[in-house]
Amino acid sequence: AEALDVTILTGSDAGSPGVLHGPGAWLEMELLGAAGLDPHRVLCGATGWSAREIGARDWGRIAEGCWADLLVIEGQPEERIPVPAQVRALLRAGRPVPVTGGRHLLPTVA
Repeated sequence: AEALDVTILTGSDAGSPGVLHGPGAWLEMELLGAAGLDPHRVLCGATGWSAREIGARDWGRIAEGCWADLLVIEGQPEERIPVPAQVRALLRAGRPVPVTGGRHLLPTVA
């Protein structure tokens, strides 16, 4: 993809009946990395690039006036695709959300 200068985005049908938020995103990022995509490009395709392509100017970036949904990862995710065990915090609308561990990292809804 890099040699061809192709943008690869991640996505899911999350929100559809029976499709959960979370599990597919980790697997998709792992598979893209296993296929040889640069970890930095994988992360961009899962965040800011996807938001840009659907015209969501207040998603996918950290800036004043944008949604404050953040996933805090330990380590250097631009060098190695992160795994759920590296998650240190999840914030939704700027507020901490408890997370469950494991491959199927999901926010718990209180």
